[in-house]
Amino acid sequence: MAAQFIDAFRGTALDRHSGLMQPIPAEMFNITEANRAWVDRRCVPQALATLDMPPLLSGEYAKVKQRLYILADGWDPSPFRHFAKLAETQPGWRVTKIPGGHDVMVDMPRELAAKLLKLA
Repeated sequence: MAAQFIDAFRGTALDRHSGLMQPIPAEMFNITEANRAWVDRRCVPQALATLDMPPLLSGEYAKVKQRLYILADGWDPSPFRHFAKLAETQPGWRVTKIPGGHDVMVDMPRELAAKLLKLA
């Protein structure tokens, strides 16, 4: 599923050779109807390289003792289930789910804050 998303992003980035992926409408991410227009107004084209290039890390991330992957589990098809499964196999990672759309911080800020506060 992740590969299908990236291929679709590549297609929009190749259009007019811009290198930019066009935003996906909030409805596709199962954002609540009340928040969709607000989210869509804030979405802009994004460089394909943000998905294609691996991050350049210094190694400092290894010092982080508690790692939490929060999966927004209320929309399909989600490419992020793949990454949640990878996190489950890595030492030091916990995976938790929130039954919302992709923009959990918009639709379910209290629930997200509660998950994050457990790390504090």
